[in-house]
Amino acid sequence: MNNPEPDLLRSIARRLYTRYGSTAAEITGLLHIDENMLRQWATEGSWDLIRTSLSLSRDKQLEILYAAIEQLNRNLSEENADTKDLDRLLKYTTAIRNLATDTCVYGIIEMAELFLTWLYHRDMEMAQLFSREFDRFITERNAA
Repeated sequence: MNNPEPDLLRSIARRLYTRYGSTAAEITGLLHIDENMLRQWATEGSWDLIRTSLSLSRDKQLEILYAAIEQLNRNLSEENADTKDLDRLLKYTTAIRNLATDTCVYGIIEMAELFLTWLYHRDMEMAQLFSREFDRFITERNAA
């Protein structure tokens, strides 16, 4: 059986970084791991993107986008708009459509963590394998 410690440490570090906003120095001190290793994990797992996604909820993103569209519509009605405003309007409406139809990263991570916790108690080796695969999945999804 593989040693679960590195995967367990990575999982704990990810949670501390993405959910609780802990700094790299705090995490390395707490978990007694190398800072370069932590930074590698964070890069490979897109932890900064996850942290941002968790801090800015889907509803808050939609609220911001709708407010921006409202302002652009006022500009358009007052004939103060230029092509940049039209381009922004198109981008904002596309972003709203994507938020409305796409599963956010946060939801994927939540479900993955619930599943991995459940699986860990049944088959630790398989949970480790799935943990690595979920990390790859999230990284590839964020790159697309």
